[in-house]
Amino acid sequence: MGNSGDEAMEMGWRWPAFAVVVACFFVQAALVWRDVGPHPGSSLAMSPLARDGQALFRRQGCKSCHALYGMGGFLGPDLTNAARRVPPARFAQLLHDGAGPMPAYRLDASAQAAIWAYLQAVDATGQGTPPAPAGDDGPLFAAALQRGRTAAGPLSAEVVAGARLVGEGSCGGCHRSFAVDPSLRAPDLSLARTHLSTDELRQVLVHGRGLMPPSGLDGRQTAQVLAFLDWLSAHRDALAPRRALDFGTLPWFAYGLVPASDTAAETKR
Repeated sequence: MGNSGDEAMEMGWRWPAFAVVVACFFVQAALVWRDVGPHPGSSLAMSPLARDGQALFRRQGCKSCHALYGMGGFLGPDLTNAARRVPPARFAQLLHDGAGPMPAYRLDASAQAAIWAYLQAVDATGQGTPPAPAGDDGPLFAAALQRGRTAAGPLSAEVVAGARLVGEGSCGGCHRSFAVDPSLRAPDLSLARTHLSTDELRQVLVHGRGLMPPSGLDGRQTAQVLAFLDWLSAHRDALAPRRALDFGTLPWFAYGLVPASDTAAETKR
């Protein structure tokens, strides 16, 4: 009887939750399809060609699949910064031939140029997705260790010893705290335990892997480093540095763009 009651209660909240999700989807779809016409109050000028591209972008229903600044469809990639990521020739090919679920639009060269100009204008407004958190400066994971002590008190001797081995050893020649080295592509050690088992990590430390040489640690030191990596992985969300969020710099309106002629007119006023 108890199980039946629990199942009934669970089914009782599932349908309202499902209804809320469906309602949110239709509200978003309505907002996407109603996103037409001028958007006054903008401060960024847009060329006539980019304005034509904006009209084409809306008329072709691009936002039903793609997002700008994270707002719009979710079936295709966010196009906020597509102009800096996609070569113009590849962009033209995608518009003409399609790719995967994206249909072939067969747009002529002038239409392609207009949409490209529009995406360049959008790209110039800033970063469309939040940047990855920057790693800590200074010795490897030293700041994280201090944050851990502040939040949870004294740490085990094994964790402290492992952190010292990582921070004072050669690991910092390639690895960064909570970050990937852009030149060496060294992995984020705070995620190592989520990708590799204890035995696999031990093998990497003892024998090396890829560009990483053997660590030269003895058995006890290896166990200490593994203890530290376990602790780091288990508490990563609390230990990772936080990036300050300035709400004043966020591009709240995806289409805050006006023709250059309109901006000039407003300036004269």
